Amino acid sequence: MESSPPIPTSLIEEPQVPPSGASQTAFHEDLSDGWTAVPLHKRALAYCVDWGILGALSSLCVFFGAILVVFFLGFFSGQLKQLFAEELTAVVLMVLLALVILLVYLSLVHLYFIYYHLKRGATPGKQVFGLKVISLDNGPLSREQCILRECLVYIDVGLFLPGLISIVTTQRNQRLGDLAAGTMVIHSRQMEEQSKRDWPVPCGSG
Repeated sequence: MESSPPIPTSLIEEPQVPPSGASQTAFHEDLSDGWTAVPLHKRALAYCVDWGILGALSSLCVFFGAILVVFFLGFFSGQLKQLFAEELTAVVLMVLLALVILLVYLSLVHLYFIYYHLKRGATPGKQVFGLKVISLDNGPLSREQCILRECLVYIDVGLFLPGLISIVTTQRNQRLGDLAAGTMVIHSRQMEEQSKRDWPVPCGSG
């Protein structure tokens, strides 16, 4: 995977000025021949770092959420006893509560990836390993591209094989989300070494 082809010349040229109202973050400004299509193992390691961060944040959310639930149960204990008097009602309420919690959690996870890709072109995990997401149209990543990439993660990562096959068989090592959104992930050994020296500064820098 280290011998992946270099970034096409068109991606190294000066990007066009985005239209008014578009993101002003230029992800191509520092591209050079040192950037190549990302190796599979670097992508996996970056993903592990991001999920480590998400896991830590989730633990905090669970802790404070448990406190709120305990407070809520104590404050509305009388009304809740009446609602849970019937077994069917209790089951329905518990299922609805679980669905709401799952929806909120997944929304926060997706917002994490969408935010970092849109604003910086890379999540903290990608920054550590010198990775960056770019648009193949030579412009800045759009909100639509970031959302589309994230929606297809259920196929790429959830089902595993479709994304893996796509990465190892495409010239630019693109997963299905990249192919659909017109993006690719690139890697710079120099940026990776610099990020590791500066860690954890990249995660908190603007």
